Amino acid sequence: MQIEIDKVALKEYFLHPISKIVGDDASNKGCILELDQKKIQCLCNTTDGSVILQALLYHTNNISNPINLNIFDLRKFIKILDCIPETIVKFDINSNNISYNSPSLKFKFHLMDEGVIKKSVVNTEKINGLFFDTEFTISNEKINEINRLATFTEDSNKIYMYCEGGKVFGELTDKVKPNIDNAVVQLSDGFNGNVFQAIPLSLDVLRKFSGINFDVINTKINTQTKIFLFELISDNCSLKYISTALIK
Repeated sequence: MQIEIDKVALKEYFLHPISKIVGDDASNKGCILELDQKKIQCLCNTTDGSVILQALLYHTNNISNPINLNIFDLRKFIKILDCIPETIVKFDINSNNISYNSPSLKFKFHLMDEGVIKKSVVNTEKINGLFFDTEFTISNEKINEINRLATFTEDSNKIYMYCEGGKVFGELTDKVKPNIDNAVVQLSDGFNGNVFQAIPLSLDVLRKFSGINFDVINTKINTQTKIFLFELISDNCSLKYISTALIK
């Protein structure tokens, strides 16, 4: 089986975000890419299960039979992609490897057998069935601003999201620690849904978005269960991050 795909879309919009979820330690550096007629999908989660990612990359190849690509070391695969000079690349998908062949470069990247890499703790049906009662958007610039402010509030790794005056704000602090520095930043000009107060979220969740090229994050919250969904959408790629609020 041969597929043709845009290297930038594959690497920057799809694999790079996945690598920020599964590439943190030796026990969780691989993933399963599900290739079917219209898309490549990956469901993965951090080692502690605090962040779940559903990544979709749409393609135009004629795939008759779905196949799983069991990649043991995703960051290693990304490194070899950097060596490909073409922007549109063709891969041969074989029974146990992905191969590339051009006049200037050839390589073979081996895949793992089924069952070696653990599947995610959730499935697509569960993600699509989640209910959210409040929505707003956060810009890429705001994420960068939060990361800068986090160097000032270094004694905390939390952001408390709340509504005030029809807008959404985030306070970088830790309400269970006394006498620590804090900062408040406006996250969004407005929201649709329920008013909510001081929902704490780990800043590590927002750091997963760093280095990804996007304009806005569609943010959804279930204000009762305190579940967050952050959605980043480009022309041919969709990223959905699911996380739960901290207790305090």
